[in-house]
Amino acid sequence: MKSAAGISFAAISAASAGRPRNNCFPRSGLWIHPATMLTEYIQAAMGQAHYEMMEGGRFFGEIPQCPGAWGEGATLEVAREELRETLESWIIVGLRHGDRFEVIDGIDLNPRPAYAEADQKA
Repeated sequence: MKSAAGISFAAISAASAGRPRNNCFPRSGLWIHPATMLTEYIQAAMGQAHYEMMEGGRFFGEIPQCPGAWGEGATLEVAREELRETLESWIIVGLRHGDRFEVIDGIDLNPRPAYAEADQKA
């Protein structure tokens, strides 16, 4: 597959493998930008959403792995869009408060601890 600039994604991946990028995190041997991780997490979470029709014909949606993130609306599409917006806010608030997130489809938003190397004495 090629990007809009005609560069193959495989070439980009191969070129970036093993090298850190500004504000990027390692995943599967590549360095992934946080915005990409957030987008992937949101897409994966939305794929886990459950919807139901409530009394009165309105729709309700929630994501079991994201307690408190829910949306409702007159149509399924409105409920889905509200759920997505709520999920985005839910993630931002959780990140600011240092909350732990459930890993969804292998995507982990939880910060990894930074370990200091021990001083070596000769």
